[in-house]
Amino acid sequence: MKLFFHGKLTNTLLLIAFLILMATGIFAYYQIYHLLKSNTWVIHTHNVMETANESLLAVTIAEVKVERYLLAGDKNISQPVPELLQLTKDSIKKLKELTKDNPIQQKRLKVLEPLVKQKINALQKAISYVFPQHKTEATKLIASMEQQKIAQQIRKILLSFNSEELHLLKIRSDNFNKYVEESIKILILFGSLSVILFLISFIFLSYFSMLRNKDQKKLQELNKQLKTSEERFTLATEGARVGLWDWEPGSDYVFYSPFLKKMLGYTEEEFPNTLQSFQNILHPDDNDRLWDLVNQHLQ
Repeated sequence: MKLFFHGKLTNTLLLIAFLILMATGIFAYYQIYHLLKSNTWVIHTHNVMETANESLLAVTIAEVKVERYLLAGDKNISQPVPELLQLTKDSIKKLKELTKDNPIQQKRLKVLEPLVKQKINALQKAISYVFPQHKTEATKLIASMEQQKIAQQIRKILLSFNSEELHLLKIRSDNFNKYVEESIKILILFGSLSVILFLISFIFLSYFSMLRNKDQKKLQELNKQLKTSEERFTLATEGARVGLWDWEPGSDYVFYSPFLKKMLGYTEEEFPNTLQSFQNILHPDDNDRLWDLVNQHLQ
């Protein structure tokens, strides 16, 4: 009963440890999912900021190159301008796609897009003038208050755009770090509990195994003693010059000593160890008297 109780306790501890490990696995899957999701948003925000900076840088470099072209008159200076302007267009288009889930940024892009188009048109028109005949017209176009205002508005909107993304980046980075910290703490807690429960279960199993070994040794010793006793009894009955018999009440089995069978004139095969064997050689007139004596002895 004691071993049964201890075994049940060990099984319960192992089951709890197993359930904790399962819960740890489920939690780990949940946390990894959110970590990946948070990390995706962090990467997404970096991508948006890089694209915004790319568009601002492209239009700024294009503007500088046009101004240098108008000053120096070297057509080679203006060669990269069309590519830079196309890069600006592509960047704005990409920003619209990346921020389609953010209505605030979409609103900024809605204002920014026509300004960028105006700036691109002005720069394209400036480098299309024949130099140096129309240098004055091109310079006035680029240096006009309207173009200066457009350039300032573009920079202001893109800076506000990046400021919003920086704010989102902080929030998303904080969420990512929070999931990392929570994951580490809870995984350490669950892992420690599992290890402790497994260690306790191992100690119990070792203890129960020791008890079981002791019981097995005792049983082996008893079996050895019983076998020795049976051997001595068999030796005593075989060596005795008297006939012995031993009946187990309620059963048909009766032990007849070899000498008793020999005294009666029978061999082992002719005289089985059953109650019927004795009754077969008993005179019918002695049957009732025999059982009266047996009952008196048993009482």
